[in-house]
Amino acid sequence: MEIDWSDCALAEVVPGKLNGLPVIKGTRVRADTIPKSAELCETPEEIAYNYDLKLDDVRRVLAFAAGHPVTDSRQKTSVGLPGKRIDQ
Repeated sequence: MEIDWSDCALAEVVPGKLNGLPVIKGTRVRADTIPKSAELCETPEEIAYNYDLKLDDVRRVLAFAAGHPVTDSRQKTSVGLPGKRIDQ
């Protein structure tokens, strides 16, 4: 499950950087690291310190994440015996 970061002004996708995953601009910190750290009860101040980010940027990323639903990027696959299909 993931957030669509394409509209976040602080996130960017750079080919060849972290396999093309969204990162905080000018860093190698994955964008989804910020809300995941907050979910683990880290304060914005702790997140900024731990990842060497500006506190205002952390707060803006958290606000963006709070306003954007999480989408399920996994595709359904089918498994089963010949002649029988089970969707997962």
